[in-house]
Amino acid sequence: MASIDTNIVSNNGDQFKEARNDGDVPTLLIQCQNVIVSNINISKAISFISFVKQFSPDRLSDAVLDCISENFKIAVENGLFHTLSHTDFKFLLNNEKLTVFRYGIPVKNYEACILASLGNYVSAKNVENEKVEDLLSVIRLSDIPSAMLESMTNEYTVFRALKASICTPKRKNIPNSRKYSESERMLISYQEYASIPDWYLEKYEYRIVSCFNGCELIEIDDRPMTIEIWIVKWEGLDIVGGFHIHYHSGKRLVCGTKPARHDIVIEEEFTLHEDEVVIRIRATHGMFIDSISFFTNMRRTFGPYGGTGGHRSDLDMPPGKHGYFHSFKGKVVKHRYTNYVAYLQFNWVAFGKDGYEEIVSTGSMFIPKRRLELDEQDRILDID
Repeated sequence: MASIDTNIVSNNGDQFKEARNDGDVPTLLIQCQNVIVSNINISKAISFISFVKQFSPDRLSDAVLDCISENFKIAVENGLFHTLSHTDFKFLLNNEKLTVFRYGIPVKNYEACILASLGNYVSAKNVENEKVEDLLSVIRLSDIPSAMLESMTNEYTVFRALKASICTPKRKNIPNSRKYSESERMLISYQEYASIPDWYLEKYEYRIVSCFNGCELIEIDDRPMTIEIWIVKWEGLDIVGGFHIHYHSGKRLVCGTKPARHDIVIEEEFTLHEDEVVIRIRATHGMFIDSISFFTNMRRTFGPYGGTGGHRSDLDMPPGKHGYFHSFKGKVVKHRYTNYVAYLQFNWVAFGKDGYEEIVSTGSMFIPKRRLELDEQDRILDID
């Protein structure tokens, strides 16, 4: 692990103070942030906490917190947080953008991981109880399941003397929820593809026979495990006929109307690893979905499945969001004797509480946007 270069922080801090006195803060701030962000790693990110605390530059602050969150386990294992002063470590722990990512996705019960990093910090530095309580005041203890909280209190000797206050169900001055906390997580439908104009439906006798929406049937905690795709013919072209999703809970969701086997050109499927999720989808489409590809947080690609027609669209998460694919929303259109998927949208589990507008279909068959309640299963995370 590279050592933390405090000289870089000091030099930038001195330059920033001089520029502030000269009235040239915006220009230098932009320059400093661009240089630092382009070369940031976990060691540098931790070394810049004091700088961020003092000057609060937005872009650098986001880069520092994202880097630490992405490499949280590395920082704990290598004792990098031990280099921080009491006030800098408290500032880090209290930052609402701090979380613990695994393969780019916030882990379950990450507040417990943050508490464990505090236990390691105070144990290594022999912090007295008064300062331990001060650091504990910025931990969202109410977000940690009681059984897990008690277990962690018993694990760290320094916490045992404070067990009564740590495990108290109701605490005063509870910090605001973090940006990536489960209370700020929601299901959203973002963009619509393969829409057929109403006049085309009438002129060529296409009929909308059904619609589907996985977010109404599948809990937000549930993740796709296996996705099957079947391909059918339309006017001599291969297009996507529908999807069959198997979830970790055992639930299954059919998106579309599956035809008889002799009407299916080919069936494809892929299975995700335990911590693997789809974070980007690429589709080619016109009136229907000609082909579709799936990209995961483990840098695997599945597809393209389907034909070669249509124009391409890359369907990422909404800008600025962390999350993953959850389910499909769409309509089934019938022409003559065959059913096709059209008006397709993708439901995403999105983390973060930055404001945004959900893009929904104007058709009446889609439900309006809504926020879903959460009921996350508890899981103790091993970060020691």
